[in-house]
Amino acid sequence: MFTILAILSDYLPVVMIHGINENSTSIEPMAQWIREQLPGVYVLNCDIGYDKRSSLYMTIEKQVNELAACINEDPLLAGGFVGLGYSQGGYLMRGYLELHNHVGAPMKRFVSLSAPLGGFFCGKRSTCYKFGKMFTAANFFASRLVYTSFVQKLVGPSNYWRDPKHLDKYARKCASLPALDNARSFSQQKKDNFESVDLIVQYIWYKYYKIELKEKTKCGQNAVECKYYCNNIYNVQTSKMLNTRIFII
Repeated sequence: MFTILAILSDYLPVVMIHGINENSTSIEPMAQWIREQLPGVYVLNCDIGYDKRSSLYMTIEKQVNELAACINEDPLLAGGFVGLGYSQGGYLMRGYLELHNHVGAPMKRFVSLSAPLGGFFCGKRSTCYKFGKMFTAANFFASRLVYTSFVQKLVGPSNYWRDPKHLDKYARKCASLPALDNARSFSQQKKDNFESVDLIVQYIWYKYYKIELKEKTKCGQNAVECKYYCNNIYNVQTSKMLNTRIFII
């Protein structure tokens, strides 16, 4: 946590967004801790939807748009802010950075805490933290249904579900991640937005993702099977040497 303080020490405002099946109350203790450790720093703790289920049943596009509204309705963020996202919230922050940073309040620094920035997948060797063996048992059906229009519109995390055995279908039909990765059609604006931050910090939770360190540094929150498809943390096709820090915790 002390490294977070160092990252925030420039006293920029901080915008926080919670993870899946959570709301702002879930991460308010962290928000309060930042306020106490850095008196005077403005911290905005955003919410998505109406309740915790919204983070699961809203599309990622809608969730990113709600995050953008939360940010851009606050005049104190007009000069820039540090984006701090936990779990799925880190993915939403990435979405804001690439899709909104040129038209809204600018994110100056991006911090993700155990976020599925390179996608998410549950296979035979993974029990998927927070969802237990439910996703593992459903993997047979997920591979056949997850990229259908019905599921993509119904289940938010399906929009970044990256199945290493069905990458062609993923690239064509997954609603969010291939677009952020500039894999479906290249967008110079997304690339420029991504390169606009002065620092990217990624915290990876080793306790729940026990894979080799060399794979860990490549793959955000991804499960064991990440070795099949993670060759780049963000895949934005950037040629710029980004100022990136990765911490295994």
